[in-house]
Amino acid sequence: MRDKLELKATQAYASYLFNTTARWNLALAIITPFLVIFFYSFTYFPSLSEFLRMLLALTGIIYYLFSIIAVYYFTLDVSRGTSTVFLSQPLTRRGYVVAWMLTSVAAPALSYALSFLVPFLILDASMLAYSDPQSYVLLFLEGFTISMMIFNTALLTRSPGLVVTLGVSLHILLPSILSALYVFLTVSQNQATSISADAVLLLFSFLYPFRSKLGMMVSYIEAGAYLNAVTASVLVIAALTYARRRLEVTA
Repeated sequence: MRDKLELKATQAYASYLFNTTARWNLALAIITPFLVIFFYSFTYFPSLSEFLRMLLALTGIIYYLFSIIAVYYFTLDVSRGTSTVFLSQPLTRRGYVVAWMLTSVAAPALSYALSFLVPFLILDASMLAYSDPQSYVLLFLEGFTISMMIFNTALLTRSPGLVVTLGVSLHILLPSILSALYVFLTVSQNQATSISADAVLLLFSFLYPFRSKLGMMVSYIEAGAYLNAVTASVLVIAALTYARRRLEVTA
């Protein structure tokens, strides 16, 4: 009976959070299909597969930015202590974190997936036959893992500024730095820099498996994707464990 009450309380709180953050998911669901339709109508690419890759790269950035916004709102909630009104029985602290995890990590991913795929089903469903399912999997894996890194940082620090800084750094600055470093090390022709370039490539494949595939940096993509998935699982378990044992939400 108690488990059922906790589940209902978590579902009720998650529903409340979905309603309060709906405008951001709605914005994502509007911007993404607009870009898809615009580029479908006015852009020419030599092949449909290249066209879909370009769209994934462009709209993926929009998805990443909205995921930062979603976790930012979680940080505000846990830092201000406004959640205390909800954290009376039967809603548990773990249920509170699960509800926010669904809202700030899973919901933007689902909203993006639907808003990206639905326009093609309407315009030309046959185009999806040219898409690479692995690219979609890697995109969402990359986005989910980085979102969980930011989410756990928010859970531990409760610092909105740090969350935004970390989000921008992980999504924009770090991949650019690693890419530039890899090119620099690759150009330098000696054994030491070659080993360093491999290390940078492995790190890039681990953090950004989708962008590794997009940039044809595929040497370690399978190993990187596997490590990324394991990391995502560890981050989820760590968040739930911390919520159950250590989380305090009073301001």
